[in-house]
Amino acid sequence: MTDYSIFRLFFAVITFIVGLAFEIMIDIADIPGDRRFGVRTLAVCRSGSSAAKLSAALYAGIMLLDPLPFFVNMDPRLFRDWLFLALILVPVLSYLFLCRVLLRDQSEKKSLT
Repeated sequence: MTDYSIFRLFFAVITFIVGLAFEIMIDIADIPGDRRFGVRTLAVCRSGSSAAKLSAALYAGIMLLDPLPFFVNMDPRLFRDWLFLALILVPVLSYLFLCRVLLRDQSEKKSLT
């Protein structure tokens, strides 16, 4: 594997984790409809609170992984690039805000924001 294929794999894994965390979060809002139609999701089988905790844990992992190319030389274009770090902190801060809201209130209105 070349260095760039590892870099692409790294971002593919990040994308998968973000998608999974988002889907778990959206399932919290769908609990009433999922129960009515017999759809078995984590939020239905366990609870909205457990789904929120898992989603927040996945987002926390992303908060650690997102700025990693700045610190580890995966791609020389991003390694110690201060513009990249400044730009990547925007989604990191949004994930932090999202986790805080998600862990406080798992209501349908809050889980869709």
